[in-house]
Amino acid sequence: MDMSDNGTNFPPQTYSSLYDFNGLIEDEKNKNGLRRTGKNGSTTVNRFIRTRVVIPWHSEELNRIIKFQPIKMYVYMVLLICNVPLISTKILECIVQSSEKTRTFHSLRDYQANDIPFDPRHMGFLGNHVNFDFVSIDRIPRNAFITYNSENLVSLSLSKKGIVTVDPGAFNSLFCLHRLDLDGNFIANLSAEVFQGLDTLRVLNLSGNMLEFIPRLLFSNLRSIKQIDLSNNVIKRIDSMGLRNATTLEALYLGNNKIKAFPATCFVESTNLKVLDLYSNFLTIEGANMLQGLERLEYLNLSRNHIATLNFENDTYVWENLKVLNVSGNVLANIDVPGLRNHFPTLRMLDINDNNFLCTELDIIFRSLRYESIDVAKGRYVSSHYSIQGVYCKGAIVNEPSRSLPVASTVPHVENYDGRVDASLSHWLGFVSALTGSVLITVVLFSLYKTGIAATVYDRIRHRVTNSSLNPEYISLNS
Repeated sequence: MDMSDNGTNFPPQTYSSLYDFNGLIEDEKNKNGLRRTGKNGSTTVNRFIRTRVVIPWHSEELNRIIKFQPIKMYVYMVLLICNVPLISTKILECIVQSSEKTRTFHSLRDYQANDIPFDPRHMGFLGNHVNFDFVSIDRIPRNAFITYNSENLVSLSLSKKGIVTVDPGAFNSLFCLHRLDLDGNFIANLSAEVFQGLDTLRVLNLSGNMLEFIPRLLFSNLRSIKQIDLSNNVIKRIDSMGLRNATTLEALYLGNNKIKAFPATCFVESTNLKVLDLYSNFLTIEGANMLQGLERLEYLNLSRNHIATLNFENDTYVWENLKVLNVSGNVLANIDVPGLRNHFPTLRMLDINDNNFLCTELDIIFRSLRYESIDVAKGRYVSSHYSIQGVYCKGAIVNEPSRSLPVASTVPHVENYDGRVDASLSHWLGFVSALTGSVLITVVLFSLYKTGIAATVYDRIRHRVTNSSLNPEYISLNS
C-alpha cells in the first residue's frame, strides 16, 4: 500500500518554524549528554542540548516591515540565510526518560494528526518513542514525520514495513531522535541527504535490507552516531569515503554480506571504533593493514570468511587495544603467534574453531599461545578423537604417543587442558591400579585359606621340606 501522499498532511504552522542551526559555538555543542539525577542519585533522564531557529512568522517586527505575502516570503528567506537578529535562537532540550514510553500509530496520517506532546515536561505526555502497527508502506516521503512537538521524538521504529524507498529529508524535524530502526525492509539505495537533521542520532539499524553499496559520505550527517548495524544485506563494496565524518562511531556491524576487501583509507577517520563485526563475508585478508586507523578497536570478528593464514611478516601497524579476535570458521592452516602478539599486544581471547589445522601444527600453536598468555575460546568438539582442547584438527600428533588427545570422559575441564594434566593423571591411575591389585591378591589368598585349599598346599610343602637334606633347624625356623 503506497501511503506516500500522506507526507504532506502535517499542520502547516509547524513546517517552516523549526530549522537546524549549524552556527553553534563549541561550548554549546559540548553540552550534549548532560544528565539529571533524582533525589536518590539514580538517573531519571538524559538531556541533549540542541539549538533551533524560530522564525517569528507572525511577529510584529515582520508584520510591521512587510505587508504583502510574496515579499514577506522573500524577505523571510533572506533573513534566514543572513541570520539577521530578527531571527531568534532558542535552546532545544532533548529529554530521554529512563523508563521508555512508546506510542503506536496506525498510519502516517494518524501520526501527522497528532496533538499530544512528545515532550515529558508538557501536560498530557504519553511517550516519545514511536512505532507503527500498519503492515506495509512502500515509500517514506520527505518531511513524513513533521507533526506537533515532533522535535522531541526520541526513537522511531519502522522495522519490517516493506519500505523500498526513503526520500531525502524524510526525517526532517526529528532533532532529538537518537534511535532509528529501519531493519527488515527492502531498501536498496540510500543517500546522505536521507539522514540530514539527525545530529543527535546514536543508533541506526539498517540490517536485513537490500543494500549493495555504501556510497560516499553516507553517514556524514550523523554527528553523534555510536552504533550502525548493516548486517544481513548484500553489500559488496564500500566507498573509500563511505565512513568519513562518522568520527563518533563505536560499533559497526557488517556481518553476512558479500564484502571481499576494504579500501585502504576506509577506516582512517574511525578512530573511536571499538567493535567491528565482519562475520560471514568473502574476506581473504592475510595481513592487518587493511584495517589501519582503528586505534581503539577492542573486538574484531572475522569468522566464517576465506582467511587462509595470519601472517604478519610484512605488516607494521599495531592495535594497542584489541582484546578479542574471532577467526573461527575460516581455512586457517597456521598462525604466526609471535606476530599476533606483536600486532595485538593486549589480545586476551582468540577463537580458532572450525579451521584447517593439522593436529601437529595445532599442538604447536596451543603451546605458543600459552607462552604468549593468550586464551583460546572453548572448543566445540570435546569428545572428538581429532581435536585438541575441543578444537578440531586433522590427523594425530606424529611421534608423540604420550601426548594423546584428551577426551571429556577422562579429563574434566578439557577447555583448560594442559600437558601436565596427563602426567598427573597417569601417576594417580598407576597408584590406584597397584593398590587395587594388592587388595585382590589378599582377598584371593584369604578365600583359599578359608576353603582349606591353602592349608593342604602348606602341609605338602612342609612335608617335602622336612624330608629334604636341608638343615632341620633352618626349616623349623622359617616354617
